[in-house]
Amino acid sequence: MTALLEHELIVQERCASQRQHELQELLSAAERAALLSVSVEDLLRLLGAVQAQVHACRKAVVSEARATGHSDREVARMLKIHVNDFVSRFPAA
Repeated sequence: MTALLEHELIVQERCASQRQHELQELLSAAERAALLSVSVEDLLRLLGAVQAQVHACRKAVVSEARATGHSDREVARMLKIHVNDFVSRFPAA
């Protein structure tokens, strides 16, 4: 296996691991929101945290998509946003 291919596989594995972590965090946040019977203010703050976690999940999935060879144009199309908007929201690392 070439060093470049080995590096690409390591990056892909790291991205997949990050995706799994972010999705687990999202599930935990959603479960907390569902279980709490709190004030509207507290629930809105919690939903803000869930929204931030959704964005973290998107970033992780976008990183994984890039690592597996998907172009920005392809990923933007899947997210149903304009490619320029996509590039500004998800700058390449």
